[in-house]
Amino acid sequence: TPKGIYSDWHTYSDISASIKYLNILKKQVHTSMKAAYQKKNHKIPDLTQIVWEVASTARSYHLLERLDNHVENQTASAFTDLLAKGHQKFESSTLKTFNKKLREWVDGVPLETSEDGEPVVDMEIDELPAPEFS
Repeated sequence: TPKGIYSDWHTYSDISASIKYLNILKKQVHTSMKAAYQKKNHKIPDLTQIVWEVASTARSYHLLERLDNHVENQTASAFTDLLAKGHQKFESSTLKTFNKKLREWVDGVPLETSEDGEPVVDMEIDELPAPEFS
């Protein structure tokens, strides 16, 4: 009897819709890499031709050269690191807000609700005060 994934009909029904696309992907990998796609006779594809094509394209676009006198992009503007700023806001507000809500919950203070029944937020996240460490 078959074992593992092959005996589970629920798994077959889950992946049956994607089989068409997996076969297309399999053919594309076979064509581009000139290698079998995860068969018993799988071999490591020869990528030297692809590497040389990428290197040639990079050379033709002068991507590997330093251009000190290039024309600046006048429409580009600098922006802050959004991940770092979001992490900073998260760190500064999460614990304080959590402790405040926990104290209110212990004291029995009900949450404020708006007309549509959603909880009202007292402050916007950009208006939160800096954390106080003691």
